Amino acid sequence: MKVCAVGLGQGASYGFNRWGKLGPVDMHFVDINEKRAKSFARQKDGTYSTELPDSGIDFAIISTPNHLHVEHAKHFLGMGAKVFIEKPPALSMEDIKWIEDNKNEWITVGFQCRFGKAVTAIRERFKDPILVECWKHRGRDAEYYEDDWHGKWATDGGVICQQGIHCVDLVCSLTDEDPISVQFVGQNNRHDIECEDTAALLLEYDGWTAIIHSTTAMDAISHYGGGSGLKVVQRSGVLQAGGSSFQDLEVWEHEDDKPKTRGMGYIEMWTAIEQALSSGGPPPIPACDAIRCMKIVHKAYGVDSSKLGNLR
Repeated sequence: MKVCAVGLGQGASYGFNRWGKLGPVDMHFVDINEKRAKSFARQKDGTYSTELPDSGIDFAIISTPNHLHVEHAKHFLGMGAKVFIEKPPALSMEDIKWIEDNKNEWITVGFQCRFGKAVTAIRERFKDPILVECWKHRGRDAEYYEDDWHGKWATDGGVICQQGIHCVDLVCSLTDEDPISVQFVGQNNRHDIECEDTAALLLEYDGWTAIIHSTTAMDAISHYGGGSGLKVVQRSGVLQAGGSSFQDLEVWEHEDDKPKTRGMGYIEMWTAIEQALSSGGPPPIPACDAIRCMKIVHKAYGVDSSKLGNLR
């Protein structure tokens, strides 16, 4: 299988050692930074280029800036390849509509938090909710904003489209309902680079409410360095996952039947992708399903916002 990895920034570096789960592959690396592409190729005994290949790719891993995800997905789908795109799946309404109109295309999205064992256990037990709270708090060092694309209004979209999008997606994955109303507040607390570095969403559903909050504005040295959580208050009791990536099952309705879970979801996600590619099955998270969270983001910001970059 010929695999092409496009966009070799922070996300690609983190996932590099996981790509081996795809089995024996012939890797090709693409990045506008030739030195970086060459370095990846040397480590994986692959090839590299600064331009997208025109043919010969079976599976593409797209980790380019957010506003390029759909453009690059179209390129590889056009040559018959299957596609993985990092979160968020799309920013503009035009790209969101394209994904909806092409729901049969093989595109999966990098929402690894869905695959965490604690989150899976909560999803399987989700019923009769009253309140859902989901949060992701992460301090960012200054160097995070000094790479090729983070922290630019045209490509980033703020904390909701970076860390907070996992929270929005997790809430969406719990239910097939669309929220009745969406309320949003966001502001800059630490710097002027991202659209906002602290934000909160209030989603009203039929009979229950979801609260989502996320920040990257914490001082990682003098304050709590990070954490995430998914709390579900049901008529039958409380379920809660926590840890740095929702990997720990912290609260269960009845302790005597609390499942033993541990796993961040990243390995599980790539295992599911490998199985789907090997069997010829559907994508683990179809892009047309994952796009629901971005519709909520658009409702949250509203059409009059001037801080959305390519979100509008």
